[in-house]
Amino acid sequence: MEEGAWPQQLTFGEKRAGFLSYAKRSETIAFGLDEGGDERFQIHLLEEGGENTTELTKNPGVVHNWGDWSPDEKSVCFSSNARDGSFFDIYTQSLTAEYPELVYAHDGNNYPVAWSSDSSSILFSRMLGPFDHELYLLSLKDRTVRLLTPHHGEASYTSAVFDPSGRYVFCVTDQGREFPGLARIDLRDGSLGYLYNEDWEIEGLSLSQKDGALAFTVNEDGYSRLMVWRPGDPAPYRVGLPKSVIGGLSWSNLGDKLAFTLSSSQMNSDVWILDVATGSVRRLTKSSTSGIPQSSFAEAQLLRYKSFDGLSVPAFLYNPNEEGPRPLLLYLHGGPESQFRPGFSPLIQYFVKLGFAVIAPNFRGSTGYGRTYTHLDDVRKRMDTVKDSVGAVSEAKRLVEIDPERVVAWGGSYGGFMTLACLYAYPELWAAGVDIVGISNFVTFLKNTGPWRRKLRIAEYGDPEKDKDFLESIS
Repeated sequence: MEEGAWPQQLTFGEKRAGFLSYAKRSETIAFGLDEGGDERFQIHLLEEGGENTTELTKNPGVVHNWGDWSPDEKSVCFSSNARDGSFFDIYTQSLTAEYPELVYAHDGNNYPVAWSSDSSSILFSRMLGPFDHELYLLSLKDRTVRLLTPHHGEASYTSAVFDPSGRYVFCVTDQGREFPGLARIDLRDGSLGYLYNEDWEIEGLSLSQKDGALAFTVNEDGYSRLMVWRPGDPAPYRVGLPKSVIGGLSWSNLGDKLAFTLSSSQMNSDVWILDVATGSVRRLTKSSTSGIPQSSFAEAQLLRYKSFDGLSVPAFLYNPNEEGPRPLLLYLHGGPESQFRPGFSPLIQYFVKLGFAVIAPNFRGSTGYGRTYTHLDDVRKRMDTVKDSVGAVSEAKRLVEIDPERVVAWGGSYGGFMTLACLYAYPELWAAGVDIVGISNFVTFLKNTGPWRRKLRIAEYGDPEKDKDFLESIS
């Protein structure tokens, strides 16, 4: 692709494209399509430069979670709940086979992560709870599994990847820590050692299979810092970039370049390239702003305010460049194990253009601020998040001239519940509320959600039997 060129669209149709993974040697792309947003993704292959598309999995009632390509790129691994709708097993499938092969069955949520370079094993993750995982090594020869991450209490393990030698697994984990750090597991003795930590969350680890160079981001109050650790260097260095949100880290075959996506509150998402040898960074794509001057987009202002119990709550405020009282939109993110981050939001920019001030709080229970903060909303602490959100409205009124008769709550999914709860608990505050696919009743939600998801949601929201009275009281 030429620098600044518009990307070429390779697929068309009514179905939503989800995950994708590029097989670098065969120039084949595996990607997912679902039907009507049902999240039951089927794996498709895009071959011959995009001229040929084939459907690999053919079970539309089943969820498929992508894993990895085999080293020879002739097979793939994934997990699906074909055996039992409540659990995810691990499968492999040759690109020439009509059906997948079940290689590991277990009554739990198992997700393949990486195929070893010698083709002998598959690294997979088992999710025990929203923030409690285990990493296993599955031998494809005898189908035995080896636990790599024995631990006490909760611990998450993400971005796991083999190093080029196959001796180590690198990952991001918070085992024994408040914030996730960069760690390495020695496969010979199973020992885990931390290589780099901060009092912010590390995320998005990517490892070059050419020379073992590492790239990762640090989530500092919602903004990303891109870090690169080259072989032989005593510590990682920070890549100079605009204040932004970064993701999708991917090394080139030769390990000399790193591709990633970058966006900010004023800049829509594009692909950027880092030349590791020179340290130079350039933007590869230049997405259209549809004729709207980029200079007209509002910049997010990071702030913190004290909630009802003295907790410091972070939020982002967008303020239109206008005089006089203005309407306010409270933007409530989903999850709740998620975080509002100051990437580009066409929706927020649209409301700012209409004259709204917009405030987006990361109420307690949000990720990005450590394990303790994330658990502050569990089960019977649920309505404390609503008090946090009302506090964000008060803070916006303190900083900006707001018309008190035109205050609106807006949210989707869990943010939809938050919208309904805000309107119910504090009806005098709002002129309107917009709930998009929100949870209105936790008891019926927990009974009707996907069986593979129910256990994870109960850990967050409560048990529909044991906590029924409480859950009904907040529905």
